[in-house]
Amino acid sequence: MTDFNPGWAIAIQRRDTYRWLSALFLTLPDAEFVASVIRMDEATEGLGLPETPAAIGEGIEALRRFAAQSAARPLETVLQEVGVDRTRLIRGTSPDHGPAPPYEWVYATRPIQEVHAEVLDLYRRANLSVSADLHEPPDHLGVELRFMAELCYREAEALLREGGEDPSLEGIIALEKTFLSDHLGPWVPAYAEEMGRHARTDLYRGVAQILGGFIEAESQAAMASEVN
Repeated sequence: MTDFNPGWAIAIQRRDTYRWLSALFLTLPDAEFVASVIRMDEATEGLGLPETPAAIGEGIEALRRFAAQSAARPLETVLQEVGVDRTRLIRGTSPDHGPAPPYEWVYATRPIQEVHAEVLDLYRRANLSVSADLHEPPDHLGVELRFMAELCYREAEALLREGGEDPSLEGIIALEKTFLSDHLGPWVPAYAEEMGRHARTDLYRGVAQILGGFIEAESQAAMASEVN
């Protein structure tokens, strides 16, 4: 039997958070997801860190408000409101009433070709192709979050092999730190702040707070490990 490694549980928790956030930015919340938020049972499973940042707690409270407000309303009405809010916040269709769309190059104010080349190089280094069925550019927030979810999963798997001494572990963690310091960290908190400011539903206010708090905490943890 493989000895339990506590780092495995943290890596899985991080993977679940990245995966949850990624899905929200890549797909329209359906009736099952919204119903789960209203029930508040599966909606926040896996969210947070061992020491939960205040912003994540505030985001979960916003989800609870959304649940309380939506429980007695027709699900179709709630879905319509959520869909309209998501389109404005994530698709960038109304620049006067919402944030710019969540593409890294927009917030990093760097040439699109440069940003795309950098993230695609990191995807290749991880031997991970951006699935064509996503229909999103490689620097879309949902794609970048999915990439980090995959890295966290690989970290967890490596921690279970060879007593946590798998030689691939160092490279996986190095990729995570690079992606956080060079890509997600510099732009996602700014987007999350804009998203929260423009959100009209507590669902997306909560998502914005969780997103910003989680990426800031991840970036700080990565920097702290470099110092130590």
